[in-house]
Amino acid sequence: MLSADEDDTGRTTAEVIQDEIHDPMRCATLTALFGITPLLSRRFKYLSTGETRKIMLCQALMLKPDLLILDEPFDGLDVASRAQLSQHLAELPQRGYTLAIIVNRFDDIP
Repeated sequence: MLSADEDDTGRTTAEVIQDEIHDPMRCATLTALFGITPLLSRRFKYLSTGETRKIMLCQALMLKPDLLILDEPFDGLDVASRAQLSQHLAELPQRGYTLAIIVNRFDDIP
C-alpha cells in the first residue's frame, strides 16, 4: 500500500485504495462514518494530526483486517480529537473488528 505523501490528498489515498480494493461504497461508508468526506480534497500537509489519523484509519479499515493493531493512536492529539477518536474506536468491535491498542495512559483506552 502506498504511504501518504504530504502533497497527496485524502482522495488520492482513497483512489490508491480503490485500485486495490474496488469497493467505492465501502470507502464512502467509512469516510462518512468518520466524518472525513469533506477532507478528501485537502492535501495531507494541511490536515491536523487528528484528521490525518482518521484518514489513515479508514485506509486500514478498507482492507477489512482480521486484527487492527494501533500503536499510540492518541499521541499528539488534542483533548477533543482524543475523545472523538476514542468514540470511533469504541464502535469498531460492534462492527466486527478486533482491535489491539497500545497506549501509555489507561484513560486513553476506549
